[in-house]
Amino acid sequence: MRKKVEKYIKGFGLGESKVIENNEVMAKTVLKDIFDKPIGDLILIQSWDFYLATLSLVYKNAFKVFVISIIATILLSTWLNKFTMRPLEKIRNSIHEMSTSQTLNYIEIEGPNEIIDLAQVFNTMVENIQNEKRLNEDLREKLEYDNLKSEFLANVSHELRTPLNVILGSLQLWELENKYNQEQIKSNKHLKVMKQNCYRLLRLANNLIDMTKIDSGFLELRRNNYNIVAVVEDITMSVSEYIESHQIDLIFDTEIEEKFIFCDPDKIERIILNLLSNAVKCTKPGGKIEVNLKDQGGTILVFVKDTGIGIQEEKQKVIFERFRQVEDLLTRQHEGSGLGLTLTKSLVEMHEGTITLESKYGEGTTFIIELPAKVVSDREQVIFNKEDGLGPSQLERISIEFSDIYCS
Repeated sequence: MRKKVEKYIKGFGLGESKVIENNEVMAKTVLKDIFDKPIGDLILIQSWDFYLATLSLVYKNAFKVFVISIIATILLSTWLNKFTMRPLEKIRNSIHEMSTSQTLNYIEIEGPNEIIDLAQVFNTMVENIQNEKRLNEDLREKLEYDNLKSEFLANVSHELRTPLNVILGSLQLWELENKYNQEQIKSNKHLKVMKQNCYRLLRLANNLIDMTKIDSGFLELRRNNYNIVAVVEDITMSVSEYIESHQIDLIFDTEIEEKFIFCDPDKIERIILNLLSNAVKCTKPGGKIEVNLKDQGGTILVFVKDTGIGIQEEKQKVIFERFRQVEDLLTRQHEGSGLGLTLTKSLVEMHEGTITLESKYGEGTTFIIELPAKVVSDREQVIFNKEDGLGPSQLERISIEFSDIYCS
């Protein structure tokens, strides 16, 4: 026991200590000043019973502390399990259920602020996913509706084109039969009106059908290496008489005489005719329309410029959108369905090109087509059947594209 007491006393760091025979414990330590110099000795003398009582008290308190620590640990574990682990487990189960059953459910839990914040973040994520899912469903329904609408318009256009061709053919036969009949000369004006409106309906039907083919990816280009300068010049000159009959000057100019590119001449014709048709609509008598070509090396630029009324800046952003028109429906001075420029843009992009416009209201408009100046080898070129007699002649194609322009 004495050895235990001496060891216990030394644990206090009192320096030299020993147990005296008369049941007193003496401990001596050296006192030093701030300069670490000895200034004297401090001797503590206490009874033996006091140290035994202190030692017994320490052992008892240590046992109590041990028991209290175990109880506190159990309580803390219970609290953590209830307010931390269970909410986290609930969140984990919700995420697992969401990933397996594809169902989205909100979480309502109690716990520390951090756990509640985590649950709120999860609920926000679920809400965003639900909103996105609803938007996707609405978009899918709208796309299905748009596809049905396009299919319906295409079917109607096909149904319209057949009787239109019959009516147009009958009018042409009537025109030929009465060509030299003086009594029918007075009715020629009415005959022209009927023909022009047949062409106009035919143009609308063709545009609707072609837009549907483009949307579904069924419109194919019949491309080979062609001299783009000759193609554009021939198209421009073919309508010069018609445009000049409206007292509008038509000028064609080019920097180069020959430039072969990989293109579809029929689609290029349709692009140029549509732009020239729009230029005639917007240009008053006495105005001017110019068609220019410029060689940029890797690309070829085609400019169609007019001195017409121009396009307002806010309308320039939507001019290529489907069914969009510069003029309002009730106040417009020119006819049109709003599909011409949309189709033109699509045909240009099918040639891997771009179309842009520069316009100032009151001064005129310039459409700029940029086409890649690439060619393919003779081995890669494809020989297409001409399909003689199945398609309209160039004169009929011009009449169809210019059918929206009425002569006063």
